[in-house]
Amino acid sequence: MPWGFCKSLSRNSFPLSENSSPSRTPEIERPSHDATVQAIQFRLKELGYNVTLADGFLGSRTRAAIEAYQRDQGLAVDGDANVALLRRLEFVAQNNNNSKPKDISALPFNPKEQQLQTPDNSYINSGGWHCKAGYRKVGNDCTEIIPPANAYISGKIWQCKTGYRKIAGGCEEISIPTNGYLSGGDWQCKTGYRKIAGGCEEINIPTNGYLSGGDWQCKTGYIKVGDKCMQN
Repeated sequence: MPWGFCKSLSRNSFPLSENSSPSRTPEIERPSHDATVQAIQFRLKELGYNVTLADGFLGSRTRAAIEAYQRDQGLAVDGDANVALLRRLEFVAQNNNNSKPKDISALPFNPKEQQLQTPDNSYINSGGWHCKAGYRKVGNDCTEIIPPANAYISGKIWQCKTGYRKIAGGCEEISIPTNGYLSGGDWQCKTGYRKIAGGCEEINIPTNGYLSGGDWQCKTGYIKVGDKCMQN
């Protein structure tokens, strides 16, 4: 086959389509600059956290600095650079008078992003904060529960020890009379005795009678007549 024919065939027999174009390498999507991230980086750097450059890009070093700050403040550690975190940092900066805080009023604010601020001696559970054992809520704080003498802490309240009862914010010893015994937070009379004027009085059972609970009853065929059992 003549060389000229082959050359013509290679040029004309397989033309490129009009829509054909040389393949291109897809462009790599670059992270975008974020003003909120940059402001957070600036404030964290002021506080001494390991942020090399406030460039507005959320990298691994910035995220690690955010997590370190959250741990130090007792916050939920998620590493998120959100508006709620920035507002908290601006508030700290304003109180410390390190520098004039930036105006962040124009930044979008989503209440769902707000970090939950918790008082000392508390923990986060089910979307809210609760006081630890031995403390109770008083306004926005957790106040230590101080039990009186002869009491102990049970959850968020105090209880009196066995043998004592609550009286006017304290624990008073329960005085048990003769022939009485302790039952819960009070005293009861033993079997065969009943409560009379702060003491235990013996129940006198007449002839043909028997003890029933805290009193006496007559046997079958007898009826109560005063303090006796008379035949019916």
